[in-house]
Amino acid sequence: MQRGHLIVSLPSDQYPPTEEEQQLLNMLLKKQQTSIELLISGTKEVLGIGALFAILNTPQVEEYIKKYIPMASRSEYSLLFVKTMLFVFFVFILKNFHLIRKQ
Repeated sequence: MQRGHLIVSLPSDQYPPTEEEQQLLNMLLKKQQTSIELLISGTKEVLGIGALFAILNTPQVEEYIKKYIPMASRSEYSLLFVKTMLFVFFVFILKNFHLIRKQ
């Protein structure tokens, strides 16, 4: 009992793919990143998020937040909430920056 077909017996054409087909193939069969490329890419992301965290926790930024968002000056917890929301927003922007640039 044979399951499936031999690849040689499957129908195929002898013509090169059209430009549309080639673009579709390139999109579906993306080049796999090497371990070094993945490490560098991940390191950039971590450093960017770490820098954002450090910037949001500077006294100058805290004063700026308290000045322009009055809710943040009520208590340390409200300031923490505002900084957390800003951090989440900016991390989202950082992680999806490539999508924004394509448009």
